[in-house]
Amino acid sequence: MEKQWKKKTKVEDIIFTLNNKSNKIQDKMVKLIDFKENNICRGMVLRCKGKYPYEAIVDFLVCETPDSGAKTFQLIVISGFKAGAKYYQFPEESLPKDRSRYGLSTHWLRDNWYKYGYIDCPLEDVYIYESQVPTKFEL
Repeated sequence: MEKQWKKKTKVEDIIFTLNNKSNKIQDKMVKLIDFKENNICRGMVLRCKGKYPYEAIVDFLVCETPDSGAKTFQLIVISGFKAGAKYYQFPEESLPKDRSRYGLSTHWLRDNWYKYGYIDCPLEDVYIYESQVPTKFEL
């Protein structure tokens, strides 16, 4: 019996299917360049096109980390084989200048994406969404 190969799913089909109402996360994704908030709070997820050693899509969780008494933020990989690995810890300059609301500065991250972000994914292809609060436990 000859094995039949399924048609490969394109990364763009997964990342950019924003009108698919069956996937609530995709409905809430916004491009980072279009994100209106001044701060990126802990628990938000950045979705990027991936490249080896990551999978075709890689998700990063924005985490708050105390470092020598000063709170900063870091990215933790939450998808694929690298899930759970620390990707990067941002410098203190990544915090908003006015500190009116605690979080990672959206403007700073956009301006510094190619220095501190996941550089294998162009800024235009980075999506952001809030992690979802579970409402049901189903197996």
